[in-house]
Amino acid sequence: MTKYRLSMRVLLIIVAVLFILLSIGPVQRMTARASAAIYMTVHYGDRDLRFQTLEYSTAFGTYMVSYRDRDGQSVGLQISSKRFPVFIMFDSLDPGA
Repeated sequence: MTKYRLSMRVLLIIVAVLFILLSIGPVQRMTARASAAIYMTVHYGDRDLRFQTLEYSTAFGTYMVSYRDRDGQSVGLQISSKRFPVFIMFDSLDPGA
């Protein structure tokens, strides 16, 4: 029973630290950029897309991420939520999804 309590305490401490880190602005921006990079690599790895900008839109409450392809066309993603930005809300290459 002691091992169980110790492992639960360690797990709770790790979760608490993660929540604290995710409330810090730069960590949220890094998480949004990493989420966008993973999404673009998985879905459009063959398109040679280059990262352009990342900004938080207070009007929508989401992060706007833009990429540019080799033809100069702009491609955008909308990622929510502010605290844990990993959910892709809109993809300009697949607007119906």
